[in-house]
Amino acid sequence: MLYVPLMLKYKIADSGFYLQGGPQSSIIFDEKRIRHNQDFGIDLGFGLGYDINEHFFLEAKYYHEVTNRFKDHEFHTSNDLKEGINSLMIGVGYKF
Repeated sequence: MLYVPLMLKYKIADSGFYLQGGPQSSIIFDEKRIRHNQDFGIDLGFGLGYDINEHFFLEAKYYHEVTNRFKDHEFHTSNDLKEGINSLMIGVGYKF
């Protein structure tokens, strides 16, 4: 998968903490999918981060997919069936 986020960042005073929020697109490249998924999805995300110093930072972000990835399939005749990929990303980063 490829994730392409567009997050806005709001720094909280001089504390080193910041908030993030915004959309993200996600693309599946796997050709042998078990379910019949759409390849492209749109997520909404938010997160919290902390600048340890001028180079290192910690981040945690949660993304909720708003796109229905399920395509019609012969085994599922209901229009109420929805499928999405929600994700939690936790990381340590280095800025240079």
